[in-house]
Amino acid sequence: MEDMILKLLKMGHTTISNLLLENYTKLGLTDSEFIMLLLLIKYQQQNQDVDLEALSVMMNKNVSEIGTLLNNLLVKKIVNLKTTTDALGRQHDEYDYNFLYEKLAKLAAAQKPAQLSKGQNTSDNIFNKFQAEFGRPLSGFEMETIRSWLDEDHYQPDIILLALREAVLNQVYNLKYIDRILISWEKQHVKTPADVERISKRRDLKEPENPIKKDLTGPSIPLYHWSGEANDPK
Repeated sequence: MEDMILKLLKMGHTTISNLLLENYTKLGLTDSEFIMLLLLIKYQQQNQDVDLEALSVMMNKNVSEIGTLLNNLLVKKIVNLKTTTDALGRQHDEYDYNFLYEKLAKLAAAQKPAQLSKGQNTSDNIFNKFQAEFGRPLSGFEMETIRSWLDEDHYQPDIILLALREAVLNQVYNLKYIDRILISWEKQHVKTPADVERISKRRDLKEPENPIKKDLTGPSIPLYHWSGEANDPK
């Protein structure tokens, strides 16, 4: 039993991307070509030269069929064959996988928008809305701030855009001001646009609307009256 475990450990493991495993047919590969690719990756990860005779035994195919499969991978631009020279001046043929990596990267990029729910605001969409309201391109720091709202603070895109609208209504084009709005709403457990409207109505019942405040050091954050009802002048 111990000898068997030791043998298994010495054989090692081959690691492949789940993206490749789930999408190899989209790359135009047949099942046999995919198995051949996996075996090539095995040789690469174990830093071994490709052995055609061993491949023939593993895939139960003759050497001619193995050669056809290898050629198909080259023709379909999944792999590329390069000649390299080692430290002793000996030349070796080795398979390069940059074509495969580029195809997988394009697959991942194409699949990402499809994974977003319908109507969801992407970060690019949010950036565009901020730039439209600010009337200028966002700086790198501003873009990183917005990304942190999404990725680290986990603010919903709709809430971020409502905070942007709140700032614009108060003529304050400043991410620090918007950040304070978001923090204020978070403390009041605001999670949806309906929550924004709810706290706005509750504020209306308690006190008249305050004048617009542009002082970023001030303690309060004005709330937009989403109900559409204006206060009577006092």
